[in-house]
Amino acid sequence: MRENAGTSPPPVTESLDTRTTGRPLTVADVLALPVLATGQPQVVAGAAHLDRLVRWVHITELTDPASFLKGGELVLTTGMPLPDDAAGVRRYVDELTDVGAAALVIELVRRYHRPPEPLVQACRTRGLPLITLGKDVNFLEVTQVVHALILGNQADAMRRTQRIHEAFSALTLRGAGAEDVVRSAAEMSGRTVVLENLVHQALICEPSGTTVEDALTDWERRSRMTPSRDHSAALGPEAWLVVPVEYQGERWGRVVMLPAPPGAGFGPEDITVLERTAMALTIARLTHPTPWERTAHRSALRDLAEQRHHSPEDARARFVALGLPTEDSRFLAVLVAGYTGEGAESEGWLSRELRTAGVPALVGELAPARLGALLVLRPSQSWRPTVERLARNLLDQTPGACPETCAGWNGSGPGR
Repeated sequence: MRENAGTSPPPVTESLDTRTTGRPLTVADVLALPVLATGQPQVVAGAAHLDRLVRWVHITELTDPASFLKGGELVLTTGMPLPDDAAGVRRYVDELTDVGAAALVIELVRRYHRPPEPLVQACRTRGLPLITLGKDVNFLEVTQVVHALILGNQADAMRRTQRIHEAFSALTLRGAGAEDVVRSAAEMSGRTVVLENLVHQALICEPSGTTVEDALTDWERRSRMTPSRDHSAALGPEAWLVVPVEYQGERWGRVVMLPAPPGAGFGPEDITVLERTAMALTIARLTHPTPWERTAHRSALRDLAEQRHHSPEDARARFVALGLPTEDSRFLAVLVAGYTGEGAESEGWLSRELRTAGVPALVGELAPARLGALLVLRPSQSWRPTVERLARNLLDQTPGACPETCAGWNGSGPGR
């Protein structure tokens, strides 16, 4: 542990590694810093845990340093305080591990020139990373550089969090709808975000780095395996980040962020994004009269009519996630032109007619006086009687309205 002999340490900025800025610092990051790399660090135990976060650096020559730690510290020592007996060394390592120290760095210059075997074994047993330094290192410079990085990253994180809050506040002030809110969440986080209702239908999906098909395939089953909490949490077999959307005790659904890649964890900023998404969705629900389900049906049908889906598989996954059955079934698109009622009234009437006929369907307004419907029929079920019955009832309601059948899909892809 070389002391400063009347000379000032180099400016902190000269020792910072730009690869470590803007994110939490790990043990591996610290070992790669030039200020520590000059000591020729060697990992002799706990190599699988170098991804532990470093909250602070602590220089100690005490026999009981754990009493001064709070967890997450990189402990630097010359080895002078280590007990001579193996039992004492194990106790020393146990105390560091129990308090949550990130790693132990020992300088092999003064007392030791090779790591004591009891220390190596104890660190291996407890999974505590043990790093040896073969050359003299100025511990004070190490603390200066690492602390500057940690504090700088914390300041960066605070600024990013502030920008997240400002972005969602702007969305709310301009009256953004649910689709805009979910799209912004996906863009901010770089992860796929999905809004679902209480029956596990995926109403809005904004994929990031994946496809709608990958995100929504088998959605209902996967969603039902993922429990809900009253607060944000990573839950279920796929570790989805889930936040409920509710107001005054009434829950309307939940917003989900999918890990990318699968199994990856979420950081504090991801949680902030999803929590603010849930708040913005609550406000959007209160200020926009159209139910989420109705908006979702309209959006899906308009994308289909204008061929905005990326592939038939994407469209199929989206329809299934909205609750349409697909086993032993085929899709049929119907366009109703010339209907003069209000959009919501028209959609409601057509939905009721199809339910009465026992035909699962999505119904949505495509444009003024133009309704779209995607019907699900059994393979043996003829589309003509259903459409003719719909046309008769429609003409009774609005003379001049005209249902038209369009291209449909079977269970495996496009067809007539």
